[in-house]
Amino acid sequence: MSNIANVGDLSISTCIECPAHTIESDPDPYDDFCDDDIKIGCKFKKDCYSTTGCRPYNAKKESSVPDWCPFIMKVENAIK
Repeated sequence: MSNIANVGDLSISTCIECPAHTIESDPDPYDDFCDDDIKIGCKFKKDCYSTTGCRPYNAKKESSVPDWCPFIMKVENAIK
């Protein structure tokens, strides 16, 4: 089951759709063919990534909303 996060009026199913996502370089030092790999992170959760070692053309497919997403937590806390 994939997570859905609510960011204001926006409902997102991948981190790429979120305005708080970051894209950083994540090259493989042992593989020259993967020197353009990326990792998808969050502006609000330092050193937390939804995907690492990701090919740029697979970023949306591989960046599902993780359980630690701060927007999911806000929704869950509001329900309690």
